[in-house]
Amino acid sequence: MKKKPELLESVPKYKQLKEIIIRRIRFGEYPEGGKMPSENELSAEFQVSKHTVIKTLTELVNEGVLVRHQGKGTFLQSREKRRKNRIAVIVFHCDNPYYSKIVRVLEDRAHANACHIVLCNSEGNPEKEASYIKKLIKDVDGFLVCPVYCGGKASPGMKIILEKEVNCVFVASTPVPEKVTGIPCVVPDDVQGGYLATRHLIEKGYTKILFLSVKGFLKRSEIHDRFLGYQNALSEANIPFRKEWMIETTNLDPLNGYRQDGYFATKKILPMLEERTALFFIGDSLAIGMLKGLREESIQIPDRVGLCGYDNIDISSQWGVDLTTVAHPIAQMGGKSMEMLFERMDGRTTEERVVLPVELKVRKSTVAEKRRITI
Repeated sequence: MKKKPELLESVPKYKQLKEIIIRRIRFGEYPEGGKMPSENELSAEFQVSKHTVIKTLTELVNEGVLVRHQGKGTFLQSREKRRKNRIAVIVFHCDNPYYSKIVRVLEDRAHANACHIVLCNSEGNPEKEASYIKKLIKDVDGFLVCPVYCGGKASPGMKIILEKEVNCVFVASTPVPEKVTGIPCVVPDDVQGGYLATRHLIEKGYTKILFLSVKGFLKRSEIHDRFLGYQNALSEANIPFRKEWMIETTNLDPLNGYRQDGYFATKKILPMLEERTALFFIGDSLAIGMLKGLREESIQIPDRVGLCGYDNIDISSQWGVDLTTVAHPIAQMGGKSMEMLFERMDGRTTEERVVLPVELKVRKSTVAEKRRITI
């Protein structure tokens, strides 16, 4: 005998019943196009009033999940009209250490909801992103997109999604600085991240703090936010920002997170290094590339120069790197974006913009090890 799910007192019963029914539908516990249990049967199974059951079923009918046939009962919509159980995930590139972490989380969350993902790599190419959207739009239930940057304007792919009113959620970033009406997003608090990193460097006694970005990236919303947080921390500490502290590297190694660009920029920043200089990078790979270059120049880290990255990719915590960085809430971000997409797929309203807190991870690139003194 199937155990009756227990309903919580703190959540309205009709909402809990609705979630249980939706989950059963996703896992195929009700037959495709088949008749649903009657109101009396559901009332008895869950020990709730018939009024609660009617309210639940009515919402599901209004959302297109169920359909009522006069005199016959309530039926589950056919798969063709309802759900394909496929979600398209479009990221910059799944081999990139940051996006690979996002993909793993999204895949796990989709699988837990009886769906599978179709993975696409845009490589930052607006035409490629649009091509995937055109090809998949009829074959998936929705899109989870880490959008390409298109000069602060709506990309061709985003225009298709808006025109066709496709279920979509932006993950990790947005394509334009302002809110995109009609497409919700789940993003980290990059203003907070820039502030936490810079405040940490100031507290560790670094008096000259350079901001290292990739050429053209400061126009991107997430990088602009990190830069704003950096400026806020400097202002709070009464440290005047100098224009020459903003350094742009080349843009030659995107698939590896611009690691080689960081390495090649070492010569450029050497003349700027003074005692207690710190470098705040927009990404970990960029920082790791310069870490290699500075070590080749015998620059003492963190005593003379401190390094702080961003994103907390796996290699940043490995021995020999030990990079202080800002960690995005990848699991929470992936889970929330998938939850919001399912809400839209079920015809429910979602939040327009969810901003999640970030966390500073302090490691040896900004904090010197305590040396044991032998007597």
